[in-house]
Amino acid sequence: MEHRPQPFLTRFISRRRVQHAHESYDQGSGQVFSETHCGMTSMYPSWVTATTGAVADLVDFRNTESTGAACLEQVAIRSVLLQLNNLDYETIACVPWTVGRKIWAQIRRYRLDSLRVWRLFVRAYPDERHAFQETRKIPLLNLNAHYAFNDIVRQITAPNFEWVTHLTLQDPELSKHDWAKMTKIRNLGALAILGPSSDSMDDRVIRGWSEAAKDGHVFSNLRVLLLVCLPYISTRTLGYLRTFPALTLCNLSGCNIRLDKAEELGWKSAVR
Repeated sequence: MEHRPQPFLTRFISRRRVQHAHESYDQGSGQVFSETHCGMTSMYPSWVTATTGAVADLVDFRNTESTGAACLEQVAIRSVLLQLNNLDYETIACVPWTVGRKIWAQIRRYRLDSLRVWRLFVRAYPDERHAFQETRKIPLLNLNAHYAFNDIVRQITAPNFEWVTHLTLQDPELSKHDWAKMTKIRNLGALAILGPSSDSMDDRVIRGWSEAAKDGHVFSNLRVLLLVCLPYISTRTLGYLRTFPALTLCNLSGCNIRLDKAEELGWKSAVR
């Protein structure tokens, strides 16, 4: 039997309320105990759900289209915005774009368009991507937080190329195993690695990427590669990069590169 998504809005849970502890009685043991229901912590990294706006701003939600009380449609959209953390792809995908467009407009108005929400809408409305053609800059510069590289790779990857990722790593402390995970980002369009870095970024890492790129699926859209101030990157890397099918611009400033050898390998120097 074919599975159909549940009707729109019925999948949302009720609004979150603070529940105080209440006493319960266990008939089996005769004991009385206090019981409190606690909400679950989000499984998404904080930077994926971060917004410049706040749900608290919805207190000032007003009917901007006409005078008087808000209509049922506006009340429903407000309910969606209050439950954005519970919104999933299966729910939004069954909503027609005529309604989704209005929801997205209010999300943008109240600056609740986190990376997670933006990705949901991009996937749900592939024929309306003109409405989402914009750059999403996600800085991870919080010195008090530690971000697992696995989580970063998972959140910025789009196997079906719903979006193109431009990734910049400043003084990354990654192992060779971590560098190998870069091949999982199939939608990588630009990669900048700015050193000085640890000695884990060297010719062997690029050689591994080169071997993975030979199948035509890895780094197939990587057009820009910046390897800056990485002393363990040598002229050998230029030979490995020739397997990257879409690579157009490569900056190797501060690396152990000889220009004469680069020209022998078919590279053209833009700056001398």
